[in-house]
Amino acid sequence: MANVVKTEIKIVKSIPLIEGWRWIVQALRLFHARPLEWLLYTFILMGLSLVLAQLGVFGTLLLPLLLPVFTGGFMQAAREAFQGGKLTPRLLFSGFDRRGARLVSLGGLYLVCIISLSGYLQLSGLLPSGFNPASIKPGTPEYHFLITHSTRLLIAALIELVVLLPVSMATLFAPALIMFHELSAFAALRLSFLACCRNIGALVVYGFFVTLGGILILLSAGFAVFIIAPLVFLSTFAGYIKLFEVDKK
Repeated sequence: MANVVKTEIKIVKSIPLIEGWRWIVQALRLFHARPLEWLLYTFILMGLSLVLAQLGVFGTLLLPLLLPVFTGGFMQAAREAFQGGKLTPRLLFSGFDRRGARLVSLGGLYLVCIISLSGYLQLSGLLPSGFNPASIKPGTPEYHFLITHSTRLLIAALIELVVLLPVSMATLFAPALIMFHELSAFAALRLSFLACCRNIGALVVYGFFVTLGGILILLSAGFAVFIIAPLVFLSTFAGYIKLFEVDKK
């Protein structure tokens, strides 16, 4: 499997807004060339997620810890496809090597942020204990809270955006940076955040299309996730290539 020399890493200071769309286009090309392999990877990830969901609180905590590890494996598979190599299920688990601890630490950071944010919102009274947005249906306590305390929910949503947006920017490209450049978790987070800040316009365009994908998943009762999920991974890889790797041509 191909690796990148550490000294070849770079950050493009500014890229056009259209690059956010080009990442999607590159992902579509990679997916179209190997649809069965990407669907298999997604089925494996979904299956593992369902297994962890059966483990109660332990599984709920373990899933975000392992997600960056599998993301790293997906990045390795994307590189193999990008270079015309062979895709095997083993690639999906390639993050569980010497880089595994650093990838798990990324998930740990995100998990701590989620738990801390949830605790703050509940202690401040902005959200009731155990509030689950996915359970907002007519007749449920969540639905009643939505109707009677919509202002609180809006404030809570804004706080979540302010807190989680920079965390998401820092973790977006971090798994690929760890996989291909052997960076520490802190260095990968820093470079990912810096690259996103310098190219916020392209990220907004990219985020718009990712949001459309999320809406499509909802409208399809979840079935579209098997197409959208690999496209998100592959487009993240396309963004990483543009922002961090030196053009050897």
